[in-house]
Amino acid sequence: MNSDKREDYYVGLDMGTGSLGGAVTDTQYHLLKVKGKDFWFVREYETAKSQLDRRTHRIAKRRLQRHKARIGLIRSYFAEDILKHDPLFYIRQDNSKYYQEDKDARLTTKDSLFADPGYGDKEYHDVKEYPTIFHLRQALLRDQIKDEERYSRFLYLAIINMFEHRGHFLLNTESSDLNAYMIKDVGELVMNAICGVSEYGSVTYKEIIEILEDKNISRTAKKDQIASKIDIKKSEKAQMERIKCLCGMEADARVMFEIEADEKIKIAFQQAAFEDEKEEIEAAIGEERYLIIENMKQLYDYSQLQSVLNGFDYLSDARVQMYEKHKEDLHLLKKVYRKNLDREMYNRMFRSGEEGSYCAYSNSTNSVDSLAEAKKYRRNMKKRSQKDLYDRIKKDLKEVHDADVDVIRKEMELERFLPKQITGANGIIPNQVHRKELKKILENAEHHLDFLKEKDESGYTVSERILMLFSSNIPYYVGPVGSGSKTGWAKIKESGQVLPWNMEQKIDIEQTSERFITNLIRECTYLSGEKVLPKQSLLYESYCVLNEINNLRIHGKRIVPELKQDIYKEVFQGSRLGKKVTKKNICTYLINRGLITEESEVSGIDKEINAYLPSYGKMYSVFGERLRKEAVQEIAEKIIYYGTIYGDAKSMFRKKLNQYVSDGWMTEYQVKRISGYKFKDWARLSRSMLCLSGCDKSTGEKISLIRAMWEYNLNFMELIYSEDFTFQKELEERRKALGKTLQEFQFEDLDEYYYSAPVKRMIWQAVQALKEITQIMGHNPKRIFIEMTRTEEEKGEQGRKNSREKCLLKLYESIRDERNWAAEIKNANASGKLNSKKLYLYYLQMGRDVYTGEPIDIEDLFDDSRYDIDHIYPRSLTNDNNIENNLVLVSKTINQNEKKNDYPVPEKVRTNKKIRDLWHTLHKMGFMNDEKYNRLTSTERLSEEQLAGFIARQLVETAQGAKRNRRAYEGDAAGNGYCICEGKKCI
Repeated sequence: MNSDKREDYYVGLDMGTGSLGGAVTDTQYHLLKVKGKDFWFVREYETAKSQLDRRTHRIAKRRLQRHKARIGLIRSYFAEDILKHDPLFYIRQDNSKYYQEDKDARLTTKDSLFADPGYGDKEYHDVKEYPTIFHLRQALLRDQIKDEERYSRFLYLAIINMFEHRGHFLLNTESSDLNAYMIKDVGELVMNAICGVSEYGSVTYKEIIEILEDKNISRTAKKDQIASKIDIKKSEKAQMERIKCLCGMEADARVMFEIEADEKIKIAFQQAAFEDEKEEIEAAIGEERYLIIENMKQLYDYSQLQSVLNGFDYLSDARVQMYEKHKEDLHLLKKVYRKNLDREMYNRMFRSGEEGSYCAYSNSTNSVDSLAEAKKYRRNMKKRSQKDLYDRIKKDLKEVHDADVDVIRKEMELERFLPKQITGANGIIPNQVHRKELKKILENAEHHLDFLKEKDESGYTVSERILMLFSSNIPYYVGPVGSGSKTGWAKIKESGQVLPWNMEQKIDIEQTSERFITNLIRECTYLSGEKVLPKQSLLYESYCVLNEINNLRIHGKRIVPELKQDIYKEVFQGSRLGKKVTKKNICTYLINRGLITEESEVSGIDKEINAYLPSYGKMYSVFGERLRKEAVQEIAEKIIYYGTIYGDAKSMFRKKLNQYVSDGWMTEYQVKRISGYKFKDWARLSRSMLCLSGCDKSTGEKISLIRAMWEYNLNFMELIYSEDFTFQKELEERRKALGKTLQEFQFEDLDEYYYSAPVKRMIWQAVQALKEITQIMGHNPKRIFIEMTRTEEEKGEQGRKNSREKCLLKLYESIRDERNWAAEIKNANASGKLNSKKLYLYYLQMGRDVYTGEPIDIEDLFDDSRYDIDHIYPRSLTNDNNIENNLVLVSKTINQNEKKNDYPVPEKVRTNKKIRDLWHTLHKMGFMNDEKYNRLTSTERLSEEQLAGFIARQLVETAQGAKRNRRAYEGDAAGNGYCICEGKKCI
């Protein structure tokens, strides 16, 4: 039908992350024609990639650019003196990565550092000269270099090496003198985690550090000594496991924190893999528990640093000693192998790249050996860790007993046999250690090179500028400072290169930090344009606690609001102030008040309450009873806000805190105390959302959302959707007021929402298409149909049939019993029976009832009087029909009489060992995913956070985009006379 641009029309959209389909029809759903052609279209575009990869690449690129800039400056300082003696010095280094035939034509030798007559790379690396860079650094430290002609080149190489390995910047101190006081707060927190107090009797964290630093005892001996010193018995398993962890031994977080988990949660500080596994560990044990692990790691790292320095003031001295120790140990090991083992064993240890061999450990095979040549063993050998080498030596020397072998065994037990200079442990060395050495080297060098004392227009000497470059980082809240940066937010006061000595001259630090705040904080989940609260905000913590305890029940009935308020004041703000609260704590309080006689009478909360008031506890320890005043609470909220913003940038945080000292709100001591607290992460909700004004219809009284959570025993979601209050209406009105019309909507508006890059692109493509359609038709559509995401069950046979068969066959590959599961599944799929939810669940549950553990006779499967499909999360709470996450095949009797329409799964079912074993088996073998397993085993009622999280998981990318489009168009639709519809098919 030809279009009449005056008539109403409909638009249908089918959205995907890589394509958009659409059609325009009249009100009778006949396809319209424009310029003689049917008005339908397909728009293809590249699926957007996650911003994480791009951001990671951008950060790495920026870091490399800054490193190159630092090296460029160092080169410019040394250029005149170096090029006077060796014009090709820099060119040789730049060409060292090329094959000889690809190098600059002016380079006639293979040398990459020195090519002087009679002194090349071979002479430089000679064992009598500088076999390692640390030998050169030590010579410069001790001012032992007499070769004046090469002095500037030697100094340049040492400085460049130090710039390549500047150390970490985690210590918030400019002092180069490392002492135990620097980690006082961490030490006391660790003592508290192990003993329950910051000092145990007369034992302090310093004494624990002394034990950890001792290189003459093994980790096991350290563990025993610490346990003995603070009187921890072996029967106290959690504390003993924490001590093991602190000593660098492999520990199990399940034992440390007494948590339930199917698999061991391994923590081993001495293993390089720990850094890669940190996120997984934190996810498994929770943020609060992981903070204890972080503190223990800092204490462990400090003790290891003292071991690395081994009593020396400078790192190079310790490294040269380590080199000599390795040399002596290697000589001893070769002597033992020659004396006690045959030639073949010797060659396999020292002349091949076998797993656990010395060649693998050193990652090099320098001897001529047929095995090594045949397999091209040279780099990246397998099984090359210290443990692998020690295991190999122990195995080879198992039957050998003499004095030399005993020495080797003892040294291996103490983990100091054949030490390496370059290991993962170098990551614990702070910048201050390297800086101390660099400063001494430059002081010596000034007696040899006059240009190091020359000043430029900045007023600093070359040596001072080198030290400032070495120890300075552009703060993270400043971000990119390049003039062409598209992602930067820095407020530039003056053009030119930003350097450590002119940063405040070039950049307005105050305004830049404020811009950073604006960019950093995301917007509220519910209210666009409103910034979220810090996760540790007093208001947000109060909301989280109320949201949980409002579900509290005694004998199955919700408690009265007055009792809830008493629990909040006397437990959360009283006896357990700032500490985790458990169900047992609440039950003890209720028993003491005579309200219950035993714990089983209480329900609605889990064994451990997820929310508590840590920030209130911190602020109460600073302000005391003054915290109950509204003005002081506002100051505390601002402190938490800035603490979250600046994180590890203690100087900026301290600057903000000092404002309250000058205004008389705080003392210097209180500032010092607060600056030691750690605040991090952001909530999902804004202050405006929690303080959303509504009306209690029964009284006509106006009340805020957070106040309603205090006055009534209703959680967040219940209040929002309650017909007794007007919160939902208020929320919708706020959303409409903040909305934009279709023509006003810009791509930048999507930044306000928590959508991934693919979803944002999908939404924007749909918006552009609708703008174009509106322009062609001359007015807005009467209706817009958006295809919503459908479950597998809604998709019909196509696309589901094969995927179910493939999935089940893969699961049953490892099942070996008399029954031919694979044949059954293939026949069911061929006949179409596998489309049945019941049969699919039957195979997913290995033919067993999930609520009884009993086998299901397949002949009775479709008898509706015997078996039901149950929703773990009841449909009354959420409409989740996901077969993988929420549906189970169960006995109809159990479902009606026990499970009913409740959640969690009845205790009688959950605690049955036979049933728990079935769940565990199905989960372990992959028949049941994590989500379904967690829903079955959970003992806690659904909180608002869980419901919100569940909803978020259901909004897969296409659904997110479709729903966001609907919301984006609704504001426009209301004012322009059209509506938005959802449809299964629109084209």
